[in-house]
Amino acid sequence: MKRRRLLRALAVAGAGALAIAAGISGCSAGAASDPPAPVPTPTVTVTTTAAPTPAVPSPDDPIDAMTAWTACAVLGEAEYINRTPGATLRPYDAAHAPTRNPDGTWNVIVSMAPPPGVHDGFASIVALCDISGTLGAPTLTRWTLKDV
Repeated sequence: MKRRRLLRALAVAGAGALAIAAGISGCSAGAASDPPAPVPTPTVTVTTTAAPTPAVPSPDDPIDAMTAWTACAVLGEAEYINRTPGATLRPYDAAHAPTRNPDGTWNVIVSMAPPPGVHDGFASIVALCDISGTLGAPTLTRWTLKDV
C-alpha cells in the first residue's frame, strides 16, 4: 500500500513538473517572437589634464650639473679632441655625475678616449673642471687635462 501511494505521489509530482515545464516553454516561445531588448553599451569617459608648462630657464638661473658637464666637455673638445685626430668624447656618465662644492661651484670630470692604437701608458684623458656662474654666463674657475 505504501508503495502505491509513493508511486501515485511521484506520478502527480511528475505531472506537475511537466505542466510547469510546458508553461515555461510556452513563455519562452512567446518571448522569442518579441523584439530583443536593447543591450546597454558602457560608455567610457576619459578626462585629460593638460601637462603643466615646463619652466623656461632664465640666463640668470644658477648653473646646473648637466650644463657644467657640457661646458667642461666643450673645453675638453677644444683642448684635446680637436688637437688629437681620432680622439673621441665619451658620453655623459651618471655614475660620475658632477658634484656641487660647498661654495656653489661644480666639480666636473669629462672622459675622452685617445685615438685607437695610441696607448702610451694611459687609457683615457680626463678634463677636470671647476665651473660656477649662471646659465647665461658659466665661469670656468679651474681646469686641467690629465691622462689616466
